[in-house]
Amino acid sequence: EALASVVPGGHRVAFHTGDITIPLDSEANAAVAQRADTTDVFIASYVVAENAVSLRASEYVFFRDLFKAAQPGALFLFAETTHRLWPEILQCALDVLEGPVPISLPTNLPGRSGSTMILQKGAG
Repeated sequence: EALASVVPGGHRVAFHTGDITIPLDSEANAAVAQRADTTDVFIASYVVAENAVSLRASEYVFFRDLFKAAQPGALFLFAETTHRLWPEILQCALDVLEGPVPISLPTNLPGRSGSTMILQKGAG
């Protein structure tokens, strides 16, 4: 409410559970899939590294599907204990999305250990 009072247009925040090791159109991911084309920011926080083996086995199908389904301009924020999977996730985005994929790798974030990567879906 405090943010909405100073930023016109209104904002909503929603949190959903899902399974990042299976396709976006799976029943377990229905809540995410239903909102994928209207969401501005997707956050995957501390779920990628612990699922690395399954993500690789599925060829990152969830993220490939999500990158395709997301609206142009959508941001994808990944927060993890390690940066080791960033090249693989970035490659998925490059494989799926048309045009350049802006990327940010912020460092020295206050109160934050680990690694962060932010990708943006271009205008396509």
